[in-house]
Amino acid sequence: VEQQKRAYDEQQKRHKRMSITADKLKSASKAGEKHQAKDHDVMQRDFFRDRAGRSGKRAAAVERMRDSEIKVERVVEHTPLRLKFEPLGAGTNATIILDRVQLGYNAGNENEKKLPLPPISLRIDFKD
Repeated sequence: VEQQKRAYDEQQKRHKRMSITADKLKSASKAGEKHQAKDHDVMQRDFFRDRAGRSGKRAAAVERMRDSEIKVERVVEHTPLRLKFEPLGAGTNATIILDRVQLGYNAGNENEKKLPLPPISLRIDFKD
């Protein structure tokens, strides 16, 4: 689980870094497309426009590389089921009975979800 968390975090950092790089290349491409030389130097204008085209292609390549890498799923933290029982005094009936228990989560909440399992009935007897 820890290894998957680290892999997910590293992937998110890498994804963010690549997105920023692609955005910078795209903005450089847009700026170069509209470059106007002060003295109407056509050669200089064409040079900047050529470089702008290459920046756009590099941005597309960075985005393709970012999108083609294998996705690592985010780790979902699950709270384990914990049942705490207090010990009963000697000579008492120490039996646990579950009668038609439906499993799920968020009980008593509007987001209540029942698991697609049949109800459970169970009896556990503890002998002295």
